[in-house]
Amino acid sequence: MNKYTFLILSIILLFLFITAVFLIMINIQVKVDNKLFTIRNGQPARSISEELQTEGIIKSSFAFNILVRIKNCDKQLKKGTYLFNGKISIKTAIEKIISGEIEVKQITIPEGLSMYATIRLINSHELGSLERMTELVNDSVFTRQITGFKASTLEGFLYPDTYIFNKNNQEEEILKKMVFNLFARLHAKNINIENKAQFYRILKLASIVEREAVFNDEKPLIASVYINRLNKKMLLQADPTTTYHLEEYGIKKGKLYYSDLKSDTPFNTYKHFGLPPTPICSPAVSTIDACINPDKTDYLFFFAMPDRRHIFTKTYQEHLRKQREMKRV
Repeated sequence: MNKYTFLILSIILLFLFITAVFLIMINIQVKVDNKLFTIRNGQPARSISEELQTEGIIKSSFAFNILVRIKNCDKQLKKGTYLFNGKISIKTAIEKIISGEIEVKQITIPEGLSMYATIRLINSHELGSLERMTELVNDSVFTRQITGFKASTLEGFLYPDTYIFNKNNQEEEILKKMVFNLFARLHAKNINIENKAQFYRILKLASIVEREAVFNDEKPLIASVYINRLNKKMLLQADPTTTYHLEEYGIKKGKLYYSDLKSDTPFNTYKHFGLPPTPICSPAVSTIDACINPDKTDYLFFFAMPDRRHIFTKTYQEHLRKQREMKRV
């Protein structure tokens, strides 16, 4: 074998070796757990590849750039937000970005939103049909199928959290994800649902406490007040229940009037004894826990101060006296 033949053979072997390494690199899979990645308008392939590697979505930005050049697809990498989950290779990452597959929406649902406010928020991110979601949250058959509870609506079950939704998710999928999240959160906190009827009562109470409490340390105190009133067969007189009937219409009242306290709805706990027919919002697990493990008190009344903390009292006379004292300050 002369030196020229050896040189050509060496070049061929080197080329085959580099090709083999390249093929291995573009097909190496990285385990990714629900990671969002956003490509900005006009962002070059090199910048995209570097950020993908930094985020741990691909192994090699160099191999990414080489494959993009080979495929001549640098102008086809579509802007938007992508969800990477499972085993991802450089090849599949490029294919996903070229196709624009699985553009997702990240939505944060605050604690204390009613189901009506929740689905309006979801719909404002261009997800689902508001009409269809309204039907589903009020569908007792659907509610029982996905919760296992004999509840008439999904109120209280749409857990407040940050969610990642596929733009193509059906309304049923969106709502199921939120409901299943509630049960996963309860399980993580070792809150067991042995008696569904009893837990549903706790969920109703927690929804009221969620709307009343601003500070976590007050949740067990507020829960104790309502439990004490229930035990004494007193009206709960919970302000948030008086305007729940307006939630369906997106009406928010910043200030309550005497007429609100007299509103003739089954949710108004100034007129009807006991808990409302359903929860009035979706409470956090911390609030549910506070209602399962309330403080042991004799308090029957409370009112909010300007800093949004509350004064708790045992008698109505003391309640009125404390209110007069606060007005004089």
